[in-house]
Amino acid sequence: MLENKKAIIFDFDGVLCFLNWNYKGTLYQWKQGLWDLLEEYEPGIKKKFGGTVSYSYEHVDYVIRKYGQKAATKINDYHLKKELEILDTSTMNRELIQFIENLDVGIELYVWSNNETETIKKALDNAGILNRFKCVVGRDLAYLAKPNIEGFDVIKEQTQLSIKDFLFIGDQEATDKVAAEKLGMDFFLYNKI
Repeated sequence: MLENKKAIIFDFDGVLCFLNWNYKGTLYQWKQGLWDLLEEYEPGIKKKFGGTVSYSYEHVDYVIRKYGQKAATKINDYHLKKELEILDTSTMNRELIQFIENLDVGIELYVWSNNETETIKKALDNAGILNRFKCVVGRDLAYLAKPNIEGFDVIKEQTQLSIKDFLFIGDQEATDKVAAEKLGMDFFLYNKI
């Protein structure tokens, strides 16, 4: 699948790293706190979305679209606090890190993630591979989460390559794969075994 590819975009959580969302409180508790935060902007939002969303951050994107940068900043701060709190108890994907270390340096590497840029850069730096990445795009730089494609706009500014030159590696069909399809980019679904 890497044949003729000149660039790879990696998702972060679930691909490069496996964040320990249940450290210091469960993932469920954290998600409930996120709903509470969104309710500050849009009372009744949980009922509006039926308590479920069609992709991971649909409800968050709704609030950001409606209430703008101030809401986005508060939401990103909420994410960042949790991500930094759990990062040291999380596991990097050693097999993939080794693959990156041995990959031809002529292949451009990027991260495009719904995680925060600071978290991603800290993890990649701790793993000793941050310098291999031409650009890291977290949700704080992308504004809207994948499957929205604004994050790729940041990557496009860093390269002269065309979409056909890219391979996107992600672990979520509803976000990563859909974003790649919207762009017309080849996609590889990563499954941790």
